[in-house]
Amino acid sequence: IENIPPSKRGRISELNNNSVAECAGNVIGSLFDKKRSHLVAVWVTTSAAPPPFEVLNDPVRKYDALRLKYIRAYIDTMVLCKQRDKIETFLSWAASSSQDLPGFYEATAMKFQGGNAGLSLLSGSGLFKKVQRASTAALAKMILQDLTAIKQDGTNENARKLLKEDFKLSQKLFLRLHSTPEEILRAANSNKPLDEVVAFCRCYLSIQSGRISSFNLDGTIYDAVMLSSLLEQASEKAKELFP
Repeated sequence: IENIPPSKRGRISELNNNSVAECAGNVIGSLFDKKRSHLVAVWVTTSAAPPPFEVLNDPVRKYDALRLKYIRAYIDTMVLCKQRDKIETFLSWAASSSQDLPGFYEATAMKFQGGNAGLSLLSGSGLFKKVQRASTAALAKMILQDLTAIKQDGTNENARKLLKEDFKLSQKLFLRLHSTPEEILRAANSNKPLDEVVAFCRCYLSIQSGRISSFNLDGTIYDAVMLSSLLEQASEKAKELFP
C-alpha cells in the first residue's frame, strides 16, 4: 500500500484497511454484489455493425475469458481473506446458472455418443463449468489448509468440530465433480490438481484414524477399484454422520 501514490490511494477508500487482502476483497467484491443477473459485473461494448475482423475474432469467447479472469481473481482473493461462505454462495450462483453454449454442445454430443450428459467437471468445457471447478478447487484448498493447521496445532474439541464440518463440505465438493474413479485417475495421471478428492479422502481417513491423514493420489492409489472402494467408504461415513 505504501508504494501507491497518495493521490491514487485516496480514490479508493478501502485502501486505508490494514490488510492488503481485505482491501483487495472489498474492491473486487463490488463486482460480485449480485445487483444484476450476472456472475460478475463486467461488460464489453461492440459496435452495431462490427467489422469482419471483429466477427472472426469471436468476441463472445474473449468476453468469457475476461469474465473468467475477474472471477478467478475474486475467488483467489476470498481464499486469502478466508471468506469461505462467499465462495460457497458464488458456487451456488454458478451451479444454478443456465447452461452456456459450449456446455450445451458438449452435452448434446455426449448424448449422441452414449456418454454422461451430466458431464464431469474434470473434463467439461464452457464458462460455467470452469467457474464451478475454480470454486470447488478453492474450497477444497481451504479445507486442506485447515487440516494442515490442525496437524500443526494439535487436536482439541474445536479442531474435531472443524474436521467434521470440513468433511461435510468436502463430500459436497466431491459430489459436484460428477466424476467416476476412472475419470479421477485419468486426471491424476495427467497431473491435474484434484484437491476436492484429496480433501474428501483426507477428512474421512483423519476421522477414522483420529489423526490427520497425509493421503495423496500420487503413489497411494494404484487402480480405480482401490479408489472406488475408498470413496465408497468415505461416502458411507458421510451418510452416517450427516443423514
